[in-house]
Amino acid sequence: MDVYIDGACKNNGKPSAKASFGIFWEKNSTRNSSGLVPDTYKQTNNTGDLFAAVKCLQQVHQLSIVDVNIKTDSEYLRCEQLPNVEYDERKFERPKFPLFQQNNDKKNLFLIGSSTLKRMSARKMTTDNITTKVKTIRGGRIRDIEDCLIEYISEGKLNYVDVIAVHVGTNNVSDRDSVHTIINDHRNLIYTVKQSLPETQLIISSILPRPTDYKSNQIISVINQQLLRVEDNQVKILDNTSTKYLNETDCIHHLSRCPLDTILEIDDPDEELLSFINSFTEVLNHHAPLIKKRVKHVYQNEWINDEIKEGMKQRDYYHKKKDTYNYKFWRNKVKYLIENSKEKFYTDELLHAARDGDEDKLRRCLKGGANINTKQITTGWTALHSAAWFSYVGLIHVLIDNGIDRNIQNKEGYTALHLAAKAGSLNTVKVMLDKGCDPFVKTYVFGKKPRNMAYNEEIGKLLKASIVFFS
Repeated sequence: MDVYIDGACKNNGKPSAKASFGIFWEKNSTRNSSGLVPDTYKQTNNTGDLFAAVKCLQQVHQLSIVDVNIKTDSEYLRCEQLPNVEYDERKFERPKFPLFQQNNDKKNLFLIGSSTLKRMSARKMTTDNITTKVKTIRGGRIRDIEDCLIEYISEGKLNYVDVIAVHVGTNNVSDRDSVHTIINDHRNLIYTVKQSLPETQLIISSILPRPTDYKSNQIISVINQQLLRVEDNQVKILDNTSTKYLNETDCIHHLSRCPLDTILEIDDPDEELLSFINSFTEVLNHHAPLIKKRVKHVYQNEWINDEIKEGMKQRDYYHKKKDTYNYKFWRNKVKYLIENSKEKFYTDELLHAARDGDEDKLRRCLKGGANINTKQITTGWTALHSAAWFSYVGLIHVLIDNGIDRNIQNKEGYTALHLAAKAGSLNTVKVMLDKGCDPFVKTYVFGKKPRNMAYNEEIGKLLKASIVFFS
């Protein structure tokens, strides 16, 4: 009796790897078994194969089955030479099934290429008129794309596809393949599709230039120019270049072939201008189409500095590498840097807002995490000192309501009430007394109270009466 076993592992070789096993006796048999390998074991393909073999041998022992052959395609188990386990060198054929169904009312689109296509959702791109499937290949090398297409064609998965769209990455250029080699790889891919799927339309995207690599972009520009020459009725090349890599000679030659004489024969000036614009735009879009890019943020927060940016890069790098220890270290460090930078930035802005009387800015700074009791380095003034000196009553209300120390002193011992009395605003002094500012506080030099610095008799009487009230 033959029984088949196999093991597998998702994300093999990575920290998130998860191994599984399977045992097949016969169709609809209760002895068939499958499941995940326990976390106590190392999560690899070989562990899955070995766990399946051990489970199967346990079944054989428990059920007292004799004359059984355990078959596997694992070379690891073949080397271990387990009892009753035979290495089956036959390649198990996968079932052949098409990715698409034949439908005269809908078009079938197959996208294949570099990992950039991972951002594209086949479900969202499928409409009432188009069925879409997406296949991503890491790196997007032309030969890898061709090998995948050959495999899918041989398995019958592309029998009913109407359009194949290919997106090529820059790895061929990074591998320093010559322009001749890259163009030949494109030609081989086109030949494969033409011979195997003569009714299928093939669309190839030109190679996107890199933002900062000038030398590679020069090679990419040459490749894209030569690639446009292989277009025919079945093959369409999408030009993704920009004006930065515009070939002026080809553009001018194309413009010279436009039927400008027929445009001049139009009597209506508006129609003549519109016709010229359409012709010129068509040529320009062919040689230098507009590339739209998604921008996450229109502006960047002013408190972000170079140290935070570098920390974010390190954090994202280790997150991508799934290095948990270093990722948590840099995540916490970035959080600490952001908190310190925000506090310093908003604290400085708080002092400026109090001096300028900008209440909205003051509220934003407090919301951003500014230290409300911070002092200026030279004078020792707080935001409340500035608001009292310039008689910004609205700012005084906001600062005291948000918990500022009402009786904090500057380097000379002045409180905000001292400055309000000296500035001569009776209304400001009243508000500060109502808010609980202490009229007994003395300066460091000469021990002056706020009433001793009153600008006029009216303020002096008010402060003297408040002293009686406070006492």
